[in-house]
Amino acid sequence: MPRKKQVAAETETTVAAENELTEEGALEQFLEDNDIHHPSEETAVKELEDVLSENDASAAESQGEEVKPEGKIESATVSDEAVYFASVNSQSQGMKREMFTLFSGAQYSGTVLTGRLTGVERTPLGIVAGVSYNKNDGTLNNLNGVSVKINADNMGLRMDLIRRGIAERNERNGLNPSEAMFEAQVRNYQFRFLRRMLGAKIDFITESIIEEANTVVGNREKAMELQRENFSVQRGRERARYEKGDVILSRVLRVADNTLVVEVSGFEVAMTMRQVTPMAVILTESFKPGDSFPVVITDVSDDGISVIGAQGARMDIARKVHEYRYGSVVLAEVISIHRGVYHLRMPNGCRGAIFFNKSMLRNRLKVGDMVTVVVVGFSMTDDAVKCELR
Repeated sequence: MPRKKQVAAETETTVAAENELTEEGALEQFLEDNDIHHPSEETAVKELEDVLSENDASAAESQGEEVKPEGKIESATVSDEAVYFASVNSQSQGMKREMFTLFSGAQYSGTVLTGRLTGVERTPLGIVAGVSYNKNDGTLNNLNGVSVKINADNMGLRMDLIRRGIAERNERNGLNPSEAMFEAQVRNYQFRFLRRMLGAKIDFITESIIEEANTVVGNREKAMELQRENFSVQRGRERARYEKGDVILSRVLRVADNTLVVEVSGFEVAMTMRQVTPMAVILTESFKPGDSFPVVITDVSDDGISVIGAQGARMDIARKVHEYRYGSVVLAEVISIHRGVYHLRMPNGCRGAIFFNKSMLRNRLKVGDMVTVVVVGFSMTDDAVKCELR
């Protein structure tokens, strides 16, 4: 194959692969980022012991006894919740009238409130996320001792994808865990997943108020469903509040090496580096949960929405890319290694790429390395410089 056609074919394949971010692909990426794997039955047993609340749960399982799953907040009675939360807030003097009125009014009207995820813990009621709330901006930690608690099962996670992903990974690793052990894996994944979201701003509605324990039980999943209505035409409106082409502020929820997950009016969207910005950035250094940045809505469908970074959409990236000429020798930084491509940050900040080949095995490049490269072309979309090691 002629050199130019080979370069074009490699570039087109890589761009298509990066832009293809299905739900399953995003799940697999986060399974890897959270190190959710179980190389041995011993590991599964250890994680089971960490999750189940009773000390003798593993012994009960080995004897064939039924292991009861963790209870959920919504399945417990108000009395159970009050007893538990009062016991862990033994010094509470009752919720101040101002806060009780605020949360009571929000519960009655179904108002969506916004808080910051500040903690995740395992409790007798299951895995619970703690959210701090301030009536002005949702950033103050535990206003007047009032805490908002949300059960992990009400945090809007795609449990169907999580279960399928863990089951497929168990199959690949040759594991056949019992039902209780599988549930332990799911709970551990929930726990780690939510811990990666610490600091993120999330929406919730008030489901119940335990005034004597200074505790509000919230639900993020229902709040997300309400926020998604902004993408459909409601009564009294001629158009949806948000449509394709609109610019909207997104909230960063989770950050991985090659993927950024943001929330956009109730939708969680996984974005590749290229979709966040055409400039070369290290996502884990440039973003953290709780950050916000504007995005452009590129598609709205029954399955969800797609977005790209608004700043990147307006940037004349092609001009920066073509500052380099064929044969130029430059010093670039390796910022990520993904799907057989070394992604580079060029001296002017634009993106470069080296396609992996067998002759490069001896180089053993890693993220952070500075490498001398030769410019050999440009991507078909003019948003990256094609390079080879000198």
